[in-house]
Amino acid sequence: DRGRPPYSYQWSGIASGSYAAVTGPVSGSGTLYLNVWDNLGQASTQAAKYVYVDPNNPGGLLCN
Repeated sequence: DRGRPPYSYQWSGIASGSYAAVTGPVSGSGTLYLNVWDNLGQASTQAAKYVYVDPNNPGGLLCN
């Protein structure tokens, strides 16, 4: 079941936002979380690991 539109979105972790897509810079490597609520208040949460690759060194990772 895909729930009932309209949907509400909340991104957290290494980026934030409240739209269906998140754009812009992320705060380094880490986990990005997405919570979605439908019109009935039912929620779904997803998480994804993100590893930042240094664009100046495509063969390596940027380590802070």
